[in-house]
Amino acid sequence: MSKNVYETDNMAVAAYVALRGLSHVETREGLGKGDKLRAVFVFDDAAGIGPELERDYYKSKEKHFRDLLFYFRNEAEKINRGQYEPNFKSYRTAR
Repeated sequence: MSKNVYETDNMAVAAYVALRGLSHVETREGLGKGDKLRAVFVFDDAAGIGPELERDYYKSKEKHFRDLLFYFRNEAEKINRGQYEPNFKSYRTAR
């Protein structure tokens, strides 16, 4: 990976760094675990801040929002599948 580009195969991180000002250059094919095809998002990163932005994402409110969104979606899906069992833990303890 060149110093002038930042690459990630994490869609949430890609959205975060784009919101923080990195310009999306291209999306290309890459290989993930088990040689599974993955999308790799490539950004122009002349200042070399991509890795720092990625670290910031994992501590951000946006990451917390995404985690909660998936938690509540999974709870709703359990009801839709008829597999819901009341869980008296709050979302705060479910993380």
